[in-house]
Amino acid sequence: MLSTQLMQLDISKLKNLPPLPEESGRILTALNDPDIELDKLVSLLSTSPILVGRLLGLANSAYFGYPGTVTNLKVAIINVLGLKLVKNLSLSILLGTALDSSRCVHFESERFWLNTLLTAVSAQKLAMLLRQESLEPSLAYTSGILLHIGLLAAVHVYPKQMEQLLLLEEKGEFTLDKLMVQGYAIDQYQVGGYLLERWQLPMIFRNTIKHYTDTHYQGEALLMINLLRLVNVLLIMIRHNEEQIPREGLDLMKILEVKESEMLAIKVELSEKMDDLNALVKTMTGK
Repeated sequence: MLSTQLMQLDISKLKNLPPLPEESGRILTALNDPDIELDKLVSLLSTSPILVGRLLGLANSAYFGYPGTVTNLKVAIINVLGLKLVKNLSLSILLGTALDSSRCVHFESERFWLNTLLTAVSAQKLAMLLRQESLEPSLAYTSGILLHIGLLAAVHVYPKQMEQLLLLEEKGEFTLDKLMVQGYAIDQYQVGGYLLERWQLPMIFRNTIKHYTDTHYQGEALLMINLLRLVNVLLIMIRHNEEQIPREGLDLMKILEVKESEMLAIKVELSEKMDDLNALVKTMTGK
């Protein structure tokens, strides 16, 4: 592993995490405005050709099953995607274009965005079941999109070092998160917290990501954190096709008052949509 001096040097680079481009900053402000008019949002989104292209691609994807071809962004929002979903998808596309992962050869961007999308969709579905004001479904979706943004930021800031960790992860001895802590005394969620603070995103997102692995945290974001921890259990079950909910999941379900039948129903639904979700990710990433 790297020397202590080099580890400290790399951690200091987090101060140089990229700001959002001015254009993306204006769009992000619009995405966080609950009262923005549709025409104004369309106008702002249209300043980013990449964003328009990806959103139209999504509207025409098999995942949404819209009969016919959509060539107009406003039509895509009204007839296919819906305003809330467009806001959330736009956020993920902006994140992908702001942070470059191409210099890290072993970083699988499609795998990352599939996991991110599954996290967001699962969080949204669970939030809809819970019906709690502090767990509004669109807020849960955005939190899911942002949960692993620190990993993308780490790959962007020091691709060579992350490449080493990804190669070590392939050997199967440790998870990437454990390797990051061992090598750099920091995990992806702390990196994500730094990035969201630099981007001046709302505090609920900053605290959710920054304190995700903090077992002593008792702040206002704890409910969202527990929701995302339960989502992680759900995704492991989907990944390994497990039918039995592990103890950690049962404990979180008790806290959140989620029924076992509800948890398993979401697992089945998402498992059946995996092919469509993979196609959706390819469109989102421009592959």
